[in-house]
Amino acid sequence: MTAHCFHPPVRFRRLSDYRPGAQTAALLSRAHAAIDLAGLWLARSRRRRTLTGIAALGEHTMLDLGFDPDELRAEAAKPFWRE
Repeated sequence: MTAHCFHPPVRFRRLSDYRPGAQTAALLSRAHAAIDLAGLWLARSRRRRTLTGIAALGEHTMLDLGFDPDELRAEAAKPFWRE
């Protein structure tokens, strides 16, 4: 005679059951901050590249578009990490 062993059903964990520890939460927080900063830098880089293109069109074009040529050139010359 064979004995059947009945195990309780396997309970799969749901994502909502998972609570990261303090160390994991801190690491995730730093990772999110780094991703946000990279996105900000990318947006600034694109904007300043566009401003450089506008500056290359000439002073009359900048004035026609409503830009102060000196301010536009100063903004376009900044590196992406500077505000």
